Amino acid sequence: MKKILYFGPKGSYTQKAMNKAINLLNLTGFEAEPRPYISDIIYELDKNSDYIGVLPIENSIEGIVRETVDTIIRTENYLRIFQEILIPISHCLCNTTGDIAKVKTIISHPQALAQCNGYIRSLREKLGCDIQTRSANSTSQAVKSLSDLDESFAAITSPETAELYGAKILAKAINDEKDNKTRFICVGRNYPHKTGSDMTSIAFTTLNKPGALVDVLSILKEYNLNMSHIDSRPSKKTFGEYMFYVDVDGHIEDENVKAALDKIKPLTTFYYMLGSYPKDNEDTK
Repeated sequence: MKKILYFGPKGSYTQKAMNKAINLLNLTGFEAEPRPYISDIIYELDKNSDYIGVLPIENSIEGIVRETVDTIIRTENYLRIFQEILIPISHCLCNTTGDIAKVKTIISHPQALAQCNGYIRSLREKLGCDIQTRSANSTSQAVKSLSDLDESFAAITSPETAELYGAKILAKAINDEKDNKTRFICVGRNYPHKTGSDMTSIAFTTLNKPGALVDVLSILKEYNLNMSHIDSRPSKKTFGEYMFYVDVDGHIEDENVKAALDKIKPLTTFYYMLGSYPKDNEDTK
């Protein structure tokens, strides 16, 4: 059986991205199944060639979703990104009572809490109390959990998800930056050919020496490749060694992209092609 696994539960922003991907790519014959953990989805994809996954990878405000890329590069069967999906993010505050004065704790995904930090601070001032925050696996899990919590809890989620789970919306559009988007990716064993509007993503480590990263980036400049994103984090293997995640415009089938990456590989101590795939051209990053 073919399955699309998405970061859930039902009503999540990832489900919105999945629905958009189904329409965009005309995916038929797949059974959609929510999963509560990103890493579990990726390990399932690694074991099942008939499965594909939809996962968050980057938010325009809070940056990269590290669990997604960190887990993909540790798979055994070389998973690849085969499509990006962009979804506008608009958060609301909701609870079970409809009474905002009862709110003492707000629960949501850590990125959603960070995206609404200014609103939470203003709510503390308005209510004159020290409102606490609590992390959840996802924004949809947060609102779903309200039924098991007391009336002092509220959740940050999308208005559609609040309505799905029967919660009462207390305030809408509470994210601090209104032009807030999350970039999602479709992941599997697929390898799409170039469309003329593509992106290539790689992960790599370099020798821990002066100028090592500059040597790599200078190759991108040499081949006139626009780097649209770069992020780094400890490699978790050697102290002082960093893993870099880079997005460049273009497809691996483009001569300049292939030539540049072939020149970069010998300069790395670890290299992983995350994918070469179509951009979501209905919006911009």
